[in-house]
Amino acid sequence: MWELLFDGSQFYNVVLLRDHISNINVIKLYLRENYSNIILLVSAATMFMLNTYIVIFCYFLIIIIRAICNVKKNIFHILLRAVYFISRDILLCFALLFFWPKEKKDIRYNKLDNNYKI
Repeated sequence: MWELLFDGSQFYNVVLLRDHISNINVIKLYLRENYSNIILLVSAATMFMLNTYIVIFCYFLIIIIRAICNVKKNIFHILLRAVYFISRDILLCFALLFFWPKEKKDIRYNKLDNNYKI
């Protein structure tokens, strides 16, 4: 779980959204997979515009409910999953602005002969 966060593979969904913002299918896919990130962005914007902290508490409540639904073992695993979701959402917000993937490598393939005789 944490390896996906630290190796950067979670950031490519944000790049897909950023590069194809006008495609409705990409927006639907992003909303289905990363709805907590959208809730974080909306709640942070609302918090700064209205100067109220209740909205960010609603975000934390949604994250706790999501963690409880994903992990039903004990309180430690629920809190660990909640911390993962919060850190992933914050990193995805920064990745939306600052993450640019590396250049694609030129991979060449050789065609093999399939002249096997049995």
